[in-house]
Amino acid sequence: MDIDAFPNTVDFEGPNSASYITVPMIQYTRAINDKWTFQVALAQPSSDVTLPSAVAVPVSPLPDLAFHPRYEADWGHAQLGVVLRDIGYDDGNTQARTFGFGLQEAR
Repeated sequence: MDIDAFPNTVDFEGPNSASYITVPMIQYTRAINDKWTFQVALAQPSSDVTLPSAVAVPVSPLPDLAFHPRYEADWGHAQLGVVLRDIGYDDGNTQARTFGFGLQEAR
């Protein structure tokens, strides 16, 4: 998420309808030059999937990989966020997993 794109508010949880999540992660940030920075992170695997069956449990065995390049300019900044995930479920008899991803653009 891009904290600089959030409106100023006194609400600790952030403004309504804004994507806001905090998870434990290991993050590395690298300034490429005075305009570009790049961050990459491994985040705690968690599967926030609601399953139709009460006996199936969500699984996410691999950590989430998140990265984003950011460009700073006189007019502000532009940032692209990407997350890659391995998510699935296990109902005791069947285990299914799939690759998931997400993109976020902020200016």
